[in-house]
Amino acid sequence: MIDHGELLQVGEPNEVVLHPVSRRVAELVGYLGFVPNGNAVAGVHPERVIAGAFADRGLVLAGVVAACRPAGAGWEADLRVGEEMITFHLPDKPPTSDGEFVVTALDPQYFRPDGGALPHASAESGPAKPRSTV
Repeated sequence: MIDHGELLQVGEPNEVVLHPVSRRVAELVGYLGFVPNGNAVAGVHPERVIAGAFADRGLVLAGVVAACRPAGAGWEADLRVGEEMITFHLPDKPPTSDGEFVVTALDPQYFRPDGGALPHASAESGPAKPRSTV
């Protein structure tokens, strides 16, 4: 991954998308939401979100759907989580009422305040960071 002539990350495309080494790389590969979570920030990729609460699979986020629109064969939606807005894709239209909607960001990448990535926790070692926020 190159940004303004600077080499930021080298790796297979799947590795760069799933495990960006910095928040800037995450932004460049399509992460559209960054949610404070403890002393870190969780990066949320719109294609790695599912409806419902599955804490064993990732970061559970709850908020109000601020907007949704058709996107290909599914829907793109904006979820207000506290002061943050995340954008994600789902196969079915999410509710747009004033009620709370819950999604899970699958295995998100976490970043330090300086933008560097925190070590990625493997499924075997368990989560290294808090796994839910409201």
